[in-house]
Amino acid sequence: MASISPSLSSLICSLIVALVIATVSAEEFQVGGVVGWRNPATNETQLYNVWASRRRFQVGDTLRFRYKNNSVAVVEKWGFYHCDSSNPIAFFNDGETVIDLDNVGTMYFISGDADRCKYGLNMMVEVMSPAQLSTFRRRYHLRRITLILALLRRRLSS
Repeated sequence: MASISPSLSSLICSLIVALVIATVSAEEFQVGGVVGWRNPATNETQLYNVWASRRRFQVGDTLRFRYKNNSVAVVEKWGFYHCDSSNPIAFFNDGETVIDLDNVGTMYFISGDADRCKYGLNMMVEVMSPAQLSTFRRRYHLRRITLILALLRRRLSS
């Protein structure tokens, strides 16, 4: 078997340290990815809830909403299910809104326009404590590290 060069060994250590740091760092999520906060197509009424369900949010993370001619309202559960933004916790219409996830639990977001909300411009986000999420992220990053090390071993042995 080939020996590992000092530069490759250093690279591996740096990679592992970076992955470990990533497991405890707060993250910023752009809501909806590249499409942003926009009116979903007719067949996409669950677009934002599906997007949120595929991510893990923890206290300390932030959500960035990017939109044009629209708004974001943070509401209670009732306001979410009735698309009612008349009594929001917070209301934004600046086109570039960053919301801190500072409490464990479910947060509810809707468009301030009831019709847009009814057609799918709404989202609920489950915010976990760092302890809950660190277990999830640690397992995820350990799988990535294992895969990287397996690839490096295969490369070194060839």
